[in-house]
Amino acid sequence: MKNYSNLSDRDSMTDFDEYNRKSLQGDAYSQYILAMRYLEGNDVEKNEEKALKLFQKAIEQDFVPAMGTLSDCYRMGCNIKKDEGKALELYRMSFGRDDCMASFCLSDCYQNGMSVVKDEGKADALRNENVLEQDVSSLYTLGVYYENGIGVEKKRSKSNRTVSQSS
Repeated sequence: MKNYSNLSDRDSMTDFDEYNRKSLQGDAYSQYILAMRYLEGNDVEKNEEKALKLFQKAIEQDFVPAMGTLSDCYRMGCNIKKDEGKALELYRMSFGRDDCMASFCLSDCYQNGMSVVKDEGKADALRNENVLEQDVSSLYTLGVYYENGIGVEKKRSKSNRTVSQSS
């Protein structure tokens, strides 16, 4: 999956007009880039309201990186008002859409009861699904859970194998 979260060196203020033009034409990638700039105040005045509108436009076009970024912002309350319910909704939207972090974060929601009924079995199933995709964060976390018996039967051998796969 292409990582859209970091702007490359070529993305500077001189590209702003081009991104803005493409955004107005409905280009989801451009909407996402502008949303990130407004959210972080990168080469533009920080404006959370504009960022949210642009994220929403990109999400309406099923642009998965926008779903992931906005869900994380809602979950942690970074640059926008914290809203775990909206974060959960976006994690569910991006789940199974080439975004392994969505299922990892969704499993964490079930593990901790964030806007859902706590369900360690469902959390474990989601983590295991990510392990099949070889997501490093999920491999490591699953190893830690086996080592400590969090939501699974405590198994040191499974813990060591899973953690070593993540490195």
